Amino acid sequence: MFKVIFPIIMTIAAIGLFVVFTNPGYQEVGTLRTVQAAYNQALNNSQQLLKVRNDLTTKYNNLSGTDRDRLTKLMPDTVDNIRLIIDTQNIAIGHGMTLKDIKYDARAQSTVAATAATTATPAQLAQNQKPYGTFQLEFSVTGSYSNFLAFITDIEQSLRLVDIESVTFQAPDAGSSAMKYVVRIRTYWLKS
Repeated sequence: MFKVIFPIIMTIAAIGLFVVFTNPGYQEVGTLRTVQAAYNQALNNSQQLLKVRNDLTTKYNNLSGTDRDRLTKLMPDTVDNIRLIIDTQNIAIGHGMTLKDIKYDARAQSTVAATAATTATPAQLAQNQKPYGTFQLEFSVTGSYSNFLAFITDIEQSLRLVDIESVTFQAPDAGSSAMKYVVRIRTYWLKS
């Protein structure tokens, strides 16, 4: 009788040990293997990103100084509103015009960071998440239509990335042939 009961007791004990100790350990090992696979995938992704970053750094370092300056002018890493105004003024002077009534929001750059910390509209939050910022500048110039067209063409062909948002015309004063043009432009800059 002992020969029949002892194997049954040992089988029940073995099943109990499996359920209580072995199976939870086995489940934990399965979970750890899944975590390990995720970490290995992340490590592979980071190695690929490092390779891409190194390739881009090499390409950037191989650019000539002139090309780097042109690239920085195309998409600067700061708003640099004064440089934008000076460059636009230089283009206008080349066509016999002068910038007047310059308007821009000096707080625009500082409010981007402040808006993220306070309550913001969904549009402001979406703008804060973009890797670039925008800057609007409004000014007026007075001159002939042909000079204005040449001025706009030169802005279009300059290295600085600029969108002309609006142009309004005002009739010339009595006795003058020069029209007043109010221009609103938008430029872009890379966020750090």
